[in-house]
Amino acid sequence: MNDLAFNQDVGVDVNRIRKDFDTLMLGGKFKVSHWRDGVMLEEQPWKANGITDEGKKKILNLYFYETDVEVPDGATYGVYIGLINTGAALDPTDIYATHAGWTEYANYKVAAADKRGEWGGATGAATGAGTVSITNAVAITYDIDGAGGTVYGIFVVSGTIAEIELQSNVDAGNVLWATGAFAAEIPVVSGDQLKITYTVNC
Repeated sequence: MNDLAFNQDVGVDVNRIRKDFDTLMLGGKFKVSHWRDGVMLEEQPWKANGITDEGKKKILNLYFYETDVEVPDGATYGVYIGLINTGAALDPTDIYATHAGWTEYANYKVAAADKRGEWGGATGAATGAGTVSITNAVAITYDIDGAGGTVYGIFVVSGTIAEIELQSNVDAGNVLWATGAFAAEIPVVSGDQLKITYTVNC
């Protein structure tokens, strides 16, 4: 079976970068059966050809680049990034509405609003050959306010913009795409800034 492996990079402008290579294994195989007069003469299963660059780009573009479109239920969807509090325990079984091992860090503003950062700012379509990538070309700036604190990492969510852009929103029906820890937790005080980019490769 041929595999399509995704990995992700989380970068923060303090030059701490952590690479978590979580894989999403997509693969396939074909099967042909040869029949004559109602009798199967032979059956051949075989591995599918490798997933093409064009196919990889389509997957990434559908999830990230083409998300600000009207879907049949009339809601506008998008991708947003939030911050995770100190002392987190991340688990691949976490979902958007339930993640017992961590809480959202909310002492920040993005563009002077108490909202998560929109991933799609100045995002271009997926590019590359062999390895295909999509990224938010302009880093999201998180202006730390209030009591400050310690930031463990980020989470990436997709869903109805009116819901997922709001800090601490956990309405069911939206999707927790990814979580990621910084190489080291970052202590922040009011007035600090974190600038974050998120890249997905496949």
